[in-house]
This record gives sequence, C-alpha cells and structure tokens, in this order.
Amino acid sequence: MKRVLFTAIITCLACVDEPPPNQAKNSDTTSARYTVAQDENLAIGDRIKILKDVVENSSENDTITPYALYSLSRNYYRLKQYDSTTYYGQVLIAGGKSRHTLVNTGKYYHLLGFYHEQNTSKFDSAYYYHDLAKRSFLQAGDSSRAFGRMVRLGYIQRFQGDYFGAKETLTAALSLQSSNVDDNQLANLFNELGIVNMELKNLPEAQNFYSKAIAQTDSDLDRLVYQNNYGVALLESSQNASAANTFRAILRDSLIHKDSVQLARVTQNLGYSLWKNHEPGVMPFFQNAYNISSEIDDYNGLIFSHKRFGEYYRTISPEKAKEHLTQSVQLAKKIKRPRLELDALELLTQIAPNNIRYKNRLIGLKDSLYNQELKVKTQFAYLKYQDQQEKEQLLKLEAEKAKQEAQLARQETQKLLFIATGIFLIIMGTLLYYFLKQKHRKEKLNVVYNTEKRISQDLHDGLANDIFGLITQVQSEPQQDMGLLNRLESIYEASRRISHENSALRTGQGFEDELNGLINTYQYNGTTIITQGVAEINWSRMNQHKCIVVHRSLKELLVNMKKHAQASLVLLKFEDESGKLHISYSDNGVGINPKSIKGIGIINTENRIKAVGGTFIFGGNEGNGAKAKISIPF
Repeated sequence: MKRVLFTAIITCLACVDEPPPNQAKNSDTTSARYTVAQDENLAIGDRIKILKDVVENSSENDTITPYALYSLSRNYYRLKQYDSTTYYGQVLIAGGKSRHTLVNTGKYYHLLGFYHEQNTSKFDSAYYYHDLAKRSFLQAGDSSRAFGRMVRLGYIQRFQGDYFGAKETLTAALSLQSSNVDDNQLANLFNELGIVNMELKNLPEAQNFYSKAIAQTDSDLDRLVYQNNYGVALLESSQNASAANTFRAILRDSLIHKDSVQLARVTQNLGYSLWKNHEPGVMPFFQNAYNISSEIDDYNGLIFSHKRFGEYYRTISPEKAKEHLTQSVQLAKKIKRPRLELDALELLTQIAPNNIRYKNRLIGLKDSLYNQELKVKTQFAYLKYQDQQEKEQLLKLEAEKAKQEAQLARQETQKLLFIATGIFLIIMGTLLYYFLKQKHRKEKLNVVYNTEKRISQDLHDGLANDIFGLITQVQSEPQQDMGLLNRLESIYEASRRISHENSALRTGQGFEDELNGLINTYQYNGTTIITQGVAEINWSRMNQHKCIVVHRSLKELLVNMKKHAQASLVLLKFEDESGKLHISYSDNGVGINPKSIKGIGIINTENRIKAVGGTFIFGGNEGNGAKAKISIPF
C-alpha cells in the first residue's frame, strides 16, 4: 500500500512539465525554448540554463513564465540545491493570482510537502504545504490536483495516528470528485478510507472501501495490493479461511512475483491466516517471507516477520518467541516506527509478565505515543482552523464594510429625530404584523400536520380495515371475481402507503434515529450514502414542524435519487451554523437537464421549506450529479 502512494508522488514530481495551454500570449522563441528544456535526455544543468533564458526574455504577460519558474525550482530540487529551489519558488509565488501562476504555485507547494515527508520527517510541515497546494489548485479551478492533495492530507493524518481527522479529510475529498479525477486517484482514496476504517475497527466499512478500490483501479499491481488489504480486513474479522483464499489467489498472479516487498507481505499474510485457522505447514510461508525481506533489506517486512515468529513460538517455545520479538523491537527502533515497537513489546510482556524492563519501556512508549498523537491532532486542527479562517477572511472584510456603511447610515438617521421616530413606528408595526403572520402560519401548520395525522389514522383504522374486510368477504365467496379482488388489494396497499407516509414522526432526541432509519432505507442495490455531522446536531432545538419538514424533504431527495439519478454514491452533510441547520446533498448520478421542469415533489419540498422560513436550492448539470442545499432556522 505504501509503495503505491510513494510511486504516485514520484510519478507526479518526475513527469515532464506540461506547456502552458494558451500559446498565443507567448513568443515563438520562448515557447520553443521552453519545450526544448523539457527534454529528459538533456542534462539538468543545460535545462536550467535554457529555462533561465526563457524567464529573462519573457514579458510580464507571458503565460509561459510561471511554468518556466516552477520547472527551474523542480530541476534545482532534483540537484538537491534547495536554496535555489526556494528562490525560484518565491519568485513564482510573487507573480500574482492568474490561473497559470496559481497552478504552478500549487505544484511548488506540492514539491515542498514531498520534501518534508522524505527528507525532514516533519509531517506537520508536509501537511502545511500540501494544504497550501490544495488551496492554490482550488483557486485555479483545478479540482483534480486539489483532490490529490486532499487525499495526501488524509494519508499524513492517518500515518501520524489522527484516524478520525483522516476520515473527515478523506470524506471531504469526495466533494471534489469530478470527471477530471481519474480512476486510480479515486481508487487510492477508497483504499485510504479502507485503511482508516481498519484502524478505527469499522471492519465491514473497511471491506466495503477496499472492494470499491479493487473495482475502481485500472492498475493490475495496485489491484493486487488492494486485494491484500482486503484479505487483512478479513483476517481482522476472524474470517481466516476466506482470507487464506484471497492471499492464495494473489500469489497465483505472476505480477506479484515482480514486486518483492508485496510478495513477502502476501506470503506472510497467507501463512498467518493458515496459522489462525489452525492449519499445518505454516512455517515455510513465514520463513519464505522472512528470506525475501532479508534479501532486499525491507525492515518493515522483517519487523512483521519477527513478530509472526514470536506469535507462532509463543506457546511452544517462549524463549524463541522472546528472541524474535526482541529482534522486532530493535528493528522498529532502528527505523523509528514506535507503533510497531509497541506491538512487539505488548507480546513480550505477555510472555514475560515479570520483566520490569519490558513493562517500563511499554508504559513509556504508550505515554510518548499518546502525547505525540495529541500534539499531531492539535497541529492539524490548528492548520485546518487557519485554512478556514483564510476562507472566511474575505467575507469578514465585506461584512466589516457593510457594518461601517450601516454605522454611517445610523449617524445620518440620528440627525433627523422626527423621521427616525416615524421609521421606528413603521418598523414596530411591521414587526407586529410579521409576528401575527408567523403565529397564524404556525397555527395553519398545526392544522395541516394534525390533519395529515388524522387522515393517516382514519386511513389505517377506517378505510384500510374496511377494504381488508371486503377483500376477506370476496375471498370467502365460492365464485371469486379475481379482477375485483386484485383491484381491492391494490387500493388497500395504496391506502396503507399513504397512511405510513403521513404517520407521526419522533422528534426531539428521537429524531436522529428517524433520520438514520430513513437514510438506511435507501442504502441498498449498490448505493452508498455517506453522512457527516448528523450526530453533532442538537435536534431538541428544532420544533416538531421543522423536524417533519426536514424528514420529508430528505425523503423526497432520496426518492428522486432512486427513481431518476442512478447514483452509486450520495453525500449528506449536516451543519449547525449561525442559528441555522444547513443540509448539503450531492450525488454522482446522471445529473439534471437545466431546461427540464421541476417535478411536483421538488415543488412541494420547496413550499414546505419556505413555509418554515427556510430556503431550498436544487440543481446540477447533466453528467455531474444532482446537488441540493437546505437551510432552516432553528
């Protein structure tokens, strides 16, 4: 798995820079020389010389300039001349906010994030620069690259132990999914979500995301890696026989034998699944995996091999088990993998419970990891907070300007006391009218909802039961009219359906369960519905009328999705902001024809929401899914 992610980064950074799309703003000479500088067969020093000449001879309006500056920065990076890398990157950043500059600025920040991952191990710095890259790509309208940076942010959070934060980031990345995001990018996201859910012990969800990654990717080797991860999820679920069959199928593919790291991993997993299933002959698999890892100096593989040996010998030869687990601890220390060291130490303390040295190291390591994870979560939370603050800065400036204008208006009003008094009286009259109107509207809503419940009860207890009695009577007659009987049964089912649709709902504290029940009803036949924030809403703040509006509005959207959208993925996000409930809906279905007329269901939904003082926006484009935004005041 890690090999796939590392390869993706290397590929992105090593690829030839694309030429600027609008050559009309560049001279023929600069464009031609920039193209020459992208020849990988040319020495890096010669490329740098040409690129400097391009920058010096290009005008201020040339779109090729930011591409040449980024290319200079990247080539200096490959020479490990980091001062020059930074210099040309800063010149690039100072170049303005055109789309070309923003795209290349994002690529430069991506380069810095990669640098800190591979050279300094400062993952907070890596996160910071990948986040800056994401923001630049979003400003440039490059959703594909922004999606890639979001997935990398989730990976860094997961690697540092912030699993809940990683899940939130990766789920948010789904909102950036577009036609520009290729299958392998999406498969990588699903694989990361699988790993995070594994760490959070959400094993069915982990298996679901691994299955999506397997189906999505068009890379044969990546598919084998995802299948191995799926097998590990089966192991964690104690489905040992199924896991063993999965690993056997992977080993039958000749492609896995070309990647020694993955070959050792799958071989070891097969041996472990057989051992967990109490089958004989597992030691050759453990030994073969160990030999492969030793030949290529794969310390991660050796750590796991010694751990598996330790588990195997734990009951039959405790001394051998301690010897292997000690080796696992030492190797984990060597490559600074404290979580792997912790796993081996926990097994050692079980074998030798009276060994004070093991106990002290285990306690100290747990405390250290806890403090590190707490620090990481705080750092990531602060960076995310900064990101949100910057997004809101423009809105705050606009609000401040509006506030200043309002203050000037109030100062003018104070000079005209008589007019102000008249305005005050008008406002008071308007407020009184509004209050009375609201009260009348609430009374009307009460009548409507009580009528719906009464009709529902009458349908269920009266009409439906009478029809059922008539069906029974017709069935008891010797000469049955099957056509009449079928029509009666159809009317009976219709009356029960109308009764159920208008039946009473639990509101307040029980409303969350009502919503989850509704959402689960539509999550089948290949449709995955991801919810975010529903548990964080204080539903007791919302009155009965508004809860009913929320429930029926969501039901209409989900019914519409099932009937028309052909969607496999739906994202529902609930937020409590500024005294309002905001619900965002999006799917990856067939989309909406902008020229089509709204259906009666959508019109009724819009009217319901307006009746409680809310707003409803529904739209989308053909081929890009449907989107909706519901806002209702608490």
